[in-house]
Amino acid sequence: MIMSATLIVLDLSSNALVGELPLVTGSCAVLDLSNNRFEGNLTRMVKWGNIEYLDLSQNRLTGPIPEVAPQFLRLNYLNLSHNSFTSPLPKVISQYPKLRVLDLSSNQLDGSLLTELLMSPTLQEIHLENNLLNGAIEFSPPSTTQSNLQVIDLSHNQLDGFFPGRFDSLSGLQVLHLAGNNLSGSLPSSMADMSSLSSLDLSQNHFTGPLPNNLSESIGSFNVSYNDLSGVVPENLRRFPTSSFYPGNNRLRLPAVPPGSNNLPGRNSGRRPINTIVKVVVIVACVIALIILIMLAIFILYIRMRRNPPGQVTNKGIRRHTQTNPSGTSRTGSGGALIVSAEDLVASKKGSSSEIISPDEKMAAVTGFSPSKHGHLSWSPESGDSFPAETLARLDVRSPDRLVGELYFLDDTITMTPEELSRAPAEVLGRSSHGTSYRATLDNGVFITVKWLREGVAKQRKDFSKEAKKFANIRHPNVVGLRGYYWGPTQHEKLILSDYISPGSLTSFLYGKILIF
Repeated sequence: MIMSATLIVLDLSSNALVGELPLVTGSCAVLDLSNNRFEGNLTRMVKWGNIEYLDLSQNRLTGPIPEVAPQFLRLNYLNLSHNSFTSPLPKVISQYPKLRVLDLSSNQLDGSLLTELLMSPTLQEIHLENNLLNGAIEFSPPSTTQSNLQVIDLSHNQLDGFFPGRFDSLSGLQVLHLAGNNLSGSLPSSMADMSSLSSLDLSQNHFTGPLPNNLSESIGSFNVSYNDLSGVVPENLRRFPTSSFYPGNNRLRLPAVPPGSNNLPGRNSGRRPINTIVKVVVIVACVIALIILIMLAIFILYIRMRRNPPGQVTNKGIRRHTQTNPSGTSRTGSGGALIVSAEDLVASKKGSSSEIISPDEKMAAVTGFSPSKHGHLSWSPESGDSFPAETLARLDVRSPDRLVGELYFLDDTITMTPEELSRAPAEVLGRSSHGTSYRATLDNGVFITVKWLREGVAKQRKDFSKEAKKFANIRHPNVVGLRGYYWGPTQHEKLILSDYISPGSLTSFLYGKILIF
């Protein structure tokens, strides 16, 4: 409550005040509570008095506007816009003897427009846009008093009927906005008598017929688009841009259009759509041609990859090197380590008919765990070749490329980077229906088992991650501990990292028998 007997002006606008409106306002003559978060209705206004300026706009007030008048005999400014008031306009508004500005815009007010408002001797501005007002615009019977209205904004309601001919009696009217309604009929020639008019917006209605001649030269803003007007635009209105008349008004002509202008008169209206259609066709044709070229390039690449399978290149690029063991002796032949350089692979590819390196070949040159179905760098999941236990397959990688996927660890027992995994020597252990297992030797000498999963075995990434975490939580003497996994960018780059069990397979570990593959 505002109890002060000396407070005349109270401005609390643009804050974050909440709750309901005050019960009393004391001696306040100017009360501005706009742009806050006040809720409730206006029933508390019954005990307010001496208010001359009241602004409650941009709040969360609801309900009807009460029929209270005695305490607002001095009110000259009332702004209740941008709230959620409902019900028809209260008749008491037209009875405020000193009210000059009335703004009830952007609410949910319905019903018809009060006829007394348009002939009020004190009102200068009426803002009722963005509501649900309906019915025709009617004036009260003529009286001896003259209206002082300067601004009327009834746009974006549901008003219907014809354009009132008595608007010309509002000699001081400067702004008239009736856009976004359902008004129809022709525009009366008496509009020429509205000599003070500076802004006229009649767009988005259903007006027909010609535009009135000799409208006021003082009009600076004019819009009659989205109607059904016809005829020729009067000469004094041709100074306005095309957007003042079009879209809409297909039968309205704007003569004397300079060549190359953006106007849409009746004679030249057929030429612009043709130019627009040509532009659209050219753009669409270019897009289709680009798509065809991309598909053709993909098809050619696919054909070349089919004609030059990765196994052919890999066989040409394999070289056996003599490697010295820690004891100082050299060994060669099938029992030695198979060393393949990424440079060798690229060089061999250059000697072929195609210089395109397939993804499988690149993967074989980057890591010791080859996804190739036909390559002999290592044992892939689909390969049926077998290697002696002593054979160690690794790559002497001089290319900057490495495993480009993501390596995840399920505990902190081991840590490494994808680069370290890519250069780790790999020894084939065996294979199953799910893929091929390798023994990888890390830089610190630790052995881990890496299973290269067969393509199509791994689920979606999210489900695969959940399953991997479940297996990592299993602790049992006869279950190998899962330590991490690698998720590559392609379908065949899925690895599982687990503890290395020595010697031999699970069968030899359980039954003491060594199986020779």
